[in-house]
Amino acid sequence: MLADLISVKRHNHRIHPCINSRKDALLEQLILRNSDSNILIISSENILNVNNEQVTTSNDVDIKDLKDQKFDLLISYDLPENPKTYIERLVYASDVALILVDPIEQPKRYEIEGLLGRTLIQEIITGYEPKVDMDIEEAARPKFKRESTITIEEERRPWENSSGDRPKERDFSSKKGGDRKPWEKKEKKESKYMGRDENDKAMFSGKTGDRNHQYDGTPKNKPFGKKDEEPREKPDFNRNKKPMSFKRVPKK
Repeated sequence: MLADLISVKRHNHRIHPCINSRKDALLEQLILRNSDSNILIISSENILNVNNEQVTTSNDVDIKDLKDQKFDLLISYDLPENPKTYIERLVYASDVALILVDPIEQPKRYEIEGLLGRTLIQEIITGYEPKVDMDIEEAARPKFKRESTITIEEERRPWENSSGDRPKERDFSSKKGGDRKPWEKKEKKESKYMGRDENDKAMFSGKTGDRNHQYDGTPKNKPFGKKDEEPREKPDFNRNKKPMSFKRVPKK
């Protein structure tokens, strides 16, 4: 496969954005910057005329005449229509590959990245920045957004229903609490002393049934109706316990 013959690493494979009218000036600057390298310049159709002994020019049709030659630097003046054709160009590069890309050619770049299985690094050279609208760059990118079938009603409040009416206010007067709102605290009624029952225990009007010692008069810690008992002694579990003895086992 052609992909196995490509020796250019990702960090040496870069794109220089530039509009078509300034590609010739950028090409001369790249040749001067890499004057010590053996350079191959390829275009889709027309063969460029460059007066330099270290520069070889060709197109996608005549490139097959180069056979098994390798070049230090490959400069693609433009991108071909078929992304596989660009992969054939990379076979002739041994170290560095550069591409001059006009903003209109951006869709071809994404197809090439899909075949390579990696993204191409973009490097903008000062003075050759393409001044285009962001709408053109966005239109060139492939869109995979799925259309949504859900329609959102306009000017509808979160508390409104589909008819646009506000929800009715809740009526709390029909409940057991009367006019009291659920977040309001209940009025606590005082527990009154009602006397004593048949077991001589104090009775109160509250629901809890707890004795009120203020009326009863008995100490709080003393159970009602029980006599004081002498404190019990705590059992001594270690009294009859024999000390443990250990035997030494001779080593074998």
